[in-house]
Amino acid sequence: MKRLYILFLIASFSLVCKAQDTVKSNLNKYYPINQLKSDFVFFKTALEKAHPSLYRYEFKDTIDFYFNQALAKLDHPMNELEYWKVLQTMVVKIRSGHTHVSLSNETSRQQYTSPHLLLPFTVYTENNRLYVKNHIKADSLLKSGSEILVINNEYGTSILKQIQDFVSGDGYSTSFKDFNIEYTFNQLYNLLHGDQDQFLITFKYKGAIKTKLFKATKLTPHFAVAERLPTVTYPDDMPSTAFLRIPNFVYQKEYFALHRQLFKDIKRHNVKNLVIDLRNNLGGKDMIATDLMQYFMTKDFKFTLANESYVNSGFFKYLADNTAKGTTTLQDMEKIDHQLYRSIYNEDAIQYTRIGGFKGNVYLLINGGTFSAAALFAAAVKQQRDCVIIGEETGGGAAGCDGGILVDVTLPNTHLKLHLPLFWTYAINIKSDQGKGLMPDIRITPEMNEKYFAEGLNPVIEVLKDTINAENKKAQ
Repeated sequence: MKRLYILFLIASFSLVCKAQDTVKSNLNKYYPINQLKSDFVFFKTALEKAHPSLYRYEFKDTIDFYFNQALAKLDHPMNELEYWKVLQTMVVKIRSGHTHVSLSNETSRQQYTSPHLLLPFTVYTENNRLYVKNHIKADSLLKSGSEILVINNEYGTSILKQIQDFVSGDGYSTSFKDFNIEYTFNQLYNLLHGDQDQFLITFKYKGAIKTKLFKATKLTPHFAVAERLPTVTYPDDMPSTAFLRIPNFVYQKEYFALHRQLFKDIKRHNVKNLVIDLRNNLGGKDMIATDLMQYFMTKDFKFTLANESYVNSGFFKYLADNTAKGTTTLQDMEKIDHQLYRSIYNEDAIQYTRIGGFKGNVYLLINGGTFSAAALFAAAVKQQRDCVIIGEETGGGAAGCDGGILVDVTLPNTHLKLHLPLFWTYAINIKSDQGKGLMPDIRITPEMNEKYFAEGLNPVIEVLKDTINAENKKAQ
């Protein structure tokens, strides 16, 4: 998409984790019912006017029911956090991974500076169950791959369901939800339960069930900054293979020269296999993704089929930007024309391959963090080139996703921020929209996760090695 979708939950939830214990905080301010309802009308109007997929996965009557359900909860004064819970659980029901609500800028800044007590391990999810992924502090008993059955007398499945209600995802897939939860679970748990010095945990490992008391770990929230530029390596344990890691599609100024240099180096190494790692790639600029594809596609191609919106995007963005200044009124929002704008990409959108591009075997690595432009990239490659895809279902939809221009609408009284996309983009996919992500050819199963995590290995990389070795033997 035209702007990288940042993993907002890392910021939004970690910033409020200490809310229960912060005395001097905006969260002690309670807003009267009339201000809450006034902001709700503003919030609802912005979504109904501009959201490109408000009714894509649910009927209008159903969405209206959810709006009314949320409005009915505004029957008493609330602070920002309480109000955020009402609005965020509402937008989750739209099934748009690009759409969410965050606390006001001032409250976020207040909450971002304090350390807080967290569970001493990270998690991954599988089939609506929680498993230990890595340790924040080493512990010999709680091993990677252990299923978390109970935390402080509450079932792990119940805790996971609570958290899922606050996490946005695309369509009917849980892939992007699961990805976000894995990165933010500790902060989300702290948000819902407050700081706790210790955790009584019941877990299952290789059929054996045990219970142990674990001490909390004290951490200050921080943003994890991923490497910005793509890199290529040539792993010793994967002969004749180039491993191209694409962390995002936002390196706008460098991409022409960078792509040319990367593939010049790949050609110099005379490799037979190209691995393109799109895991945790949350998207970015379509033109960057398209340029990269020109170096390894075997025939002319399209990146996407069409896009559509319901407002003049430039004008709506202008109004949205001015909500932070308090100069955009509800009447301004209500006057916006709401009509379908659609652009269909025909011959003018055909992309041409580069002379001397890579013609060997291509492997794509995907997961729930393969989102937005990265999911469109994976769908376009899958549809138009021979390749093998390994990993997990993409977070972005296989048939398309919303995104494009992303805007922030600041609510007048509470100053909570509604983040929403203005475009829907149709992917290169001949199947109808089933509301699911792109599925891999080789899926990483729970059994693989349990096996390799217990051995301290990366399941995707180990399966990739086995797949390349099998192809090499077949070719011989």
